[in-house]
Amino acid sequence: MIASKFPEKKVMLVDANSTLIKRTPPKAQKIALDQCIKLGIEVLLNERVVHFDVLNGTFETATGRKLQFDKVIIATGPVPNTELFEYFLPEAINSKKEIMVHFPRLCLSPLSLSNVGPPSSGR
Repeated sequence: MIASKFPEKKVMLVDANSTLIKRTPPKAQKIALDQCIKLGIEVLLNERVVHFDVLNGTFETATGRKLQFDKVIIATGPVPNTELFEYFLPEAINSKKEIMVHFPRLCLSPLSLSNVGPPSSGR
């Protein structure tokens, strides 16, 4: 949005992963990268920001690269709150604390509702 509304601004996207939006199909990753390039966005992949110097407007990556900025938007990506799943359906959470689902219907995987019972009748 920034790159299209303010084409005179230099926009840089820094991602620690080897692709943008890593949890999506490769075709979507390519489309995202192509659109960034089309909009003139500089994309730095495999770079993790490890230090911000807000007073001087600089940040440093894990590889030692130092870059300047005048505005920063920190976006760490979605992190679902899986606490309830861990308690009620622990088999639906993998070792990375991600909720496992079957595609394309996004049903829980493995679907086991042994911990879920009828509502209490004590209303």
